[in-house]
Amino acid sequence: MDGLFQQTVKGNSVLNPFFSDYKVPVLTALLLVLPACAPLVEIGDGRLVLTNSAAFRAYAEEVFRRHNMAAVAIIDALDAVGDESPDAAALEQADEEMLQACETLNLLAIARRDGKKVSRRQLRAIVPAVPRCSSATAHAESLIEKVGPEFI
Repeated sequence: MDGLFQQTVKGNSVLNPFFSDYKVPVLTALLLVLPACAPLVEIGDGRLVLTNSAAFRAYAEEVFRRHNMAAVAIIDALDAVGDESPDAAALEQADEEMLQACETLNLLAIARRDGKKVSRRQLRAIVPAVPRCSSATAHAESLIEKVGPEFI
């Protein structure tokens, strides 16, 4: 069977002469274009997954749960250290950064909880938001653990 790079000549499969000089550049271009058709994202364990996959949805849910647990832990840690502690300022800053980084994820979760329709634009916005939320949550968790591991 003839293909883009192969052709049959007298029963033998040979490289199509037109593509012989262009095989590597064409394959490289395809490899660069294909990810745009099926976006990939790196999840917490380092794997690259499709953004519309069950693995990405599970990752987003795990990040959302970690974020909520960290938000509660920050409240508990702030109560324990007091307002005058230098740790309080760092915790409050981390909390604010985490809330900003996780806003898109939180809005989507609220919309889903309330049974509201979620637009494609909102779904596309979640792709970069989940790793950003995960990073901010990890930073907050490290500060919480520094104040007291019992809060995590």
